[in-house]
Amino acid sequence: MALKSCLLVVVLFCVLSINVCELSEAGVELDQFNLQVGQATIKNPRDITTEREGTKTGVTFVMEAMTANQNLLQIPREKLLEALPYFDQARNLHSNITTELNFLLLSSLLAENEKQKKAVIATFNSLRAKYHTQEYEKALLSYYQGYMHELLLEDIDNARIFWEEARKSPYYELQENFWDQNEIPNNYPREYTMQPAAYSRFLLPLVVYTWFKEQYEGDLSPGDIPVFESDENRLKEQKARGAEVNNGIDIGMGRKNIQEAAEFLQKNEFLFMKHFYSMEEVNLLTEFYQGNVKNKTWHHSYDAYLMRTSVYNDRLGFYLNKQKEKIINQLTGSRKMKMAYAFLCHYEDLGGRETAYNGRPNLRAHTDRKDNELTISITLGNSPLWPLFVHKTPVPNPGSYWREMPPVDDTVEVPVRTGDALAFFGRKHTHWRDPMPKDVQKYSSILHHFVDWSFDYIHYKTYGENGSY
Repeated sequence: MALKSCLLVVVLFCVLSINVCELSEAGVELDQFNLQVGQATIKNPRDITTEREGTKTGVTFVMEAMTANQNLLQIPREKLLEALPYFDQARNLHSNITTELNFLLLSSLLAENEKQKKAVIATFNSLRAKYHTQEYEKALLSYYQGYMHELLLEDIDNARIFWEEARKSPYYELQENFWDQNEIPNNYPREYTMQPAAYSRFLLPLVVYTWFKEQYEGDLSPGDIPVFESDENRLKEQKARGAEVNNGIDIGMGRKNIQEAAEFLQKNEFLFMKHFYSMEEVNLLTEFYQGNVKNKTWHHSYDAYLMRTSVYNDRLGFYLNKQKEKIINQLTGSRKMKMAYAFLCHYEDLGGRETAYNGRPNLRAHTDRKDNELTISITLGNSPLWPLFVHKTPVPNPGSYWREMPPVDDTVEVPVRTGDALAFFGRKHTHWRDPMPKDVQKYSSILHHFVDWSFDYIHYKTYGENGSY
């Protein structure tokens, strides 16, 4: 590598104590940065003259890397390295909380040894001193520093401390409480058996992806939002047995058609959303969940009667449940809601007695309990079409009950394919799946449950479904 490039790498990474020889082997040359991305010419980082230009260029590189093969576990490292000089130039031109976090969060993905990981933490500490009088910046740093302790160092105790500090701020979006019980009572189900070592390689890129995706999409008009077609499991729609088929509204991962979607949900109390998750999110979750099912991580929760493995509030599901609050509240309008819990449903015959439905997985017609006020059911990858059915007319007595099958002409069949989602108020509307087709071997979905803002978790868990409320 040319001497000038080596010198620049030293300057860029000295604050993080990154091994220069390792980076040199990556082949990052400044002269390689004069290339085309879309219609825009990407400048040499030394020619960037504004913080905004450096940030947008860096974010473009990061998102190109993260979406290159729709797999957050196989991000091209050389593309991430290309982005780092632009973020460094941006913070040199104008240091603010965004430019600093762009550089640090990307560095957390590039850190490969304990020294580099601890250097990221040390830089967070130095920034806390800089922003100690600025409430939002301080809370934002605490929020992300919690993730760095959890995912880089597997240090849950210090992660709790930083998240507790972030929760003291008035910024509810910066609330993270998976590892403590300040918000949700001890008797609420949660998957605590899996420690950071088992999930950090999944959650760290997801956290960083979420941060950069928000910036990237914020610069695009709704018509420019990329739409990723789901995988080969997007099959032709099955004909309903007399039921209406709902074709859904494409919300582009929460970036378009939101008003149309909100009006439909508020009128009908159910909504079929296409492209609720990006394919990057879908593929990551699919590998995480189906890999753990295959390895029998959660075999203790396998229900042989339903042929279903279920998990309450695993670490990734919990994180995404919280992240989706923003879009949910855009859809529900004046009815403000908060997350309740995430729930994995993986249907596959893993051994055991046959069900009452000819040995096929099934979901009987039912309505939901109080902490399932609004449910978002998202189909994951490697899952052939297995439609959900929703009764359009609300029941007169909402609650957790098995229900009779409603009239077919008052029913909607929803073909929820990979990455798509069905939102419905499940306490009021009967919903079900028919027995799984014989040509379908397995099916995975993740449910995000939401409740009204005033819902009291502790009261519910103390007095139960029939307690006064």
